[in-house]
Amino acid sequence: MLELDAATLGASHPTNAETHITLGVAYEFSEDWERATAHGTRALELANAAARPNEAVRAVSLTNLAAASTHKGDFRAAMESLEQVYAIRLATMGSEHPDTARVAGSIGTLAHDSGDLQTAIRWRTEALSLYGNGFDAHEASY
Repeated sequence: MLELDAATLGASHPTNAETHITLGVAYEFSEDWERATAHGTRALELANAAARPNEAVRAVSLTNLAAASTHKGDFRAAMESLEQVYAIRLATMGSEHPDTARVAGSIGTLAHDSGDLQTAIRWRTEALSLYGNGFDAHEASY
């Protein structure tokens, strides 16, 4: 599929980002973190290079990169990726959308798992304040 898209649209066409996302997820399931990272990075590059960057593709790519980084033990890179996802969600969906709160909760969970309890408290508090907008606190992490 990627070869066909590249041959038809060109290797740098933004549509190829979705194919790279799919391949990255497949490699995540097979626990091939290097290939998952490579495809996530390429998807993000394509999304960023588009004339009008696709924020949804950027957010998914960054989320996938955060997962791969976490599994590789690179909590700093995972945190940076999720913080970018949070900024995207906040800008595109607003503070009242449950996805924004979920990402804040995920950052708090990642900070806790990496041993940074102060950051964990800050982000989990942020998640709870966002859920104070009327969303179910059971959705605070995923």
